[in-house]
Amino acid sequence: MKKKILIPLMTVVSAISVLILLDAYLYYLGHNNGDLSYFYRMILLFCIELLLIYGITKKFVDKIQEPIWRATQYVTHLDHGIEMELPHYNETEEYQDLLIAIDHIVQTYYNTASVLDYEQCKSEFIVEHLEQGIIMLDDNGIVLENNSYTNDTLKLGVIIGKQITDILSDAKCSQVIGKALLMQEEANCEVMHDETLLYFDIKPLSQMKQFGYMISVKDITKKHTFGEMRYQFVSNVTHELKTPLTSIKGFVETLQMGAIEQPEVATRFLEIIELEADRLYALIEDILLLSDIEQTPLPTETEVFNMRRLLYEVIELLSPQAASKVLKLHFRLENITYEGDRNHFKQIFINLLSNSIRYTEEGRINIYLKQAEDDILIIFQDTGVGIAPAHTDRIFERFYRVDKSRSRQSGGTGLGLSIAKEMVELHGGHISVKSQLGTGTIVTIRFEALKLDFDTVI
Repeated sequence: MKKKILIPLMTVVSAISVLILLDAYLYYLGHNNGDLSYFYRMILLFCIELLLIYGITKKFVDKIQEPIWRATQYVTHLDHGIEMELPHYNETEEYQDLLIAIDHIVQTYYNTASVLDYEQCKSEFIVEHLEQGIIMLDDNGIVLENNSYTNDTLKLGVIIGKQITDILSDAKCSQVIGKALLMQEEANCEVMHDETLLYFDIKPLSQMKQFGYMISVKDITKKHTFGEMRYQFVSNVTHELKTPLTSIKGFVETLQMGAIEQPEVATRFLEIIELEADRLYALIEDILLLSDIEQTPLPTETEVFNMRRLLYEVIELLSPQAASKVLKLHFRLENITYEGDRNHFKQIFINLLSNSIRYTEEGRINIYLKQAEDDILIIFQDTGVGIAPAHTDRIFERFYRVDKSRSRQSGGTGLGLSIAKEMVELHGGHISVKSQLGTGTIVTIRFEALKLDFDTVI
C-alpha cells in the first residue's frame, strides 16, 4: 500500500493502542486503591476514546471521499454537457491515477464526438445537396426523415411519422414498396408524377434488415427523353442513309443488267448516282458536325472577326444558287466585330441562307445585320413557301421536314436548322422563326453585344 494511505492508518492504530494501555493502567490503579470514582473516569476516558477515534476516522474518510465526490461531479457535469476543470490531488497517487484515466476517457470521448459530429454534418450536407430524394424508414415503413429535395423539388408531400404507403399517391408504387417492406427485400419502380418520370428504389440499410430502409427517388425525365431522342436519331439516321444507298444500289444493278450499254440511259443513271452520293456525303458531314458540337461544351477556337465581312463571304458563296433560281439577294449589314468561333458563325450563316434559297421559288431574300441596344441581330427574310403554324415549333428538330419529298429533292439533309440552332446556343445566342404559309419566313438570331466594337455604316 502507498505511504500516503499507510501513515494515516498507522496513526489511528497507534492512538487506539495507547488509549487501551492507558485504560488498563488506570484500571489497575483503581482496583488496588478501591477508589469508587474509577467508574466515572472510565466512562469519561471511553468517551474521549470514541471521540478521538471518530475524529481521526472521519478526517481520513473525508480525505478519501472528497476526490471521489469531485470526480463524480466532474463526470456528471460532462454528462450534461458542462465542461469543468479536472480536479488534481497530489496526496493520494491512487486517486490521481483514477483521475488521469477518467481524463483520458473524456478526451477520447470528445475526439470521438468531434469526429461523429463532422461525419454527421458531412452526411447531412451531402444528403441535402443530392439531386435526388432520400426517405428514411423504420422497420415498419414509418417515415423517420427525408431531405428537402423530396418535397421542395419533387413535390412528393412526404410527412415524418406517416406510413410511406399512405403518402404515395401512385397505387402501383405504393404496392411495390409495401411488398418490399413485407418481404424485406429490395424493389424499384417508375412513376409518372405531375408530368415528371420518377424512379423509386427501396433498399434495407443492412443485411440483417433491422435498421430500417432507405428510398431514393430520382427524376429520370431527361434521361428517358434523351433515350427517346437517341432512339429517334438512330432511326432517322438509318432511314436517311438507307434511302440514298438504296437508290445507288438500284441504279448500279440496272447498269449491270445491261443499261450501261445504252449511253444516254447510263449517263442519266450515273448523274443520279452522283447526286445521291453527294447527298450521302453531305448527310455524313452534318452528322459528324453535330457530334463535334455536342462533344464541345464551349467554343474552343475563338477569335475577333468582322461579322459583316463574314456575311459578305457567305453571300458571295451562295449567290450562284440564288441566281440559278432568279432570286434577288438584298442585304444591309452594319459593321460589327465580334469574338467567337468564326467557322461556327460561317456554318450558321451558310445553313440559314441556303435554307432560304432552297425553299424560295421566286422573289427575294433579305439579310440584315444590326445592333439594337444591347443585342446583335442577324435576320434572314425570304418570300418562300412559308411554314404552317403546326410545324413552326418543330423545324429545329433533327431530321424534321415540313415537306419530306420536297426537302429530299432539293438536297436537304434535315439537319441544317438543327445544326444552326446548336451552334447559336453554343455561343450563348438565341434563334427564333416567324413564318406564314405562302408568304415567307423570317429567321432571327440574337446575341448579347457585350464583346463587340460597334461602328454603324450606312
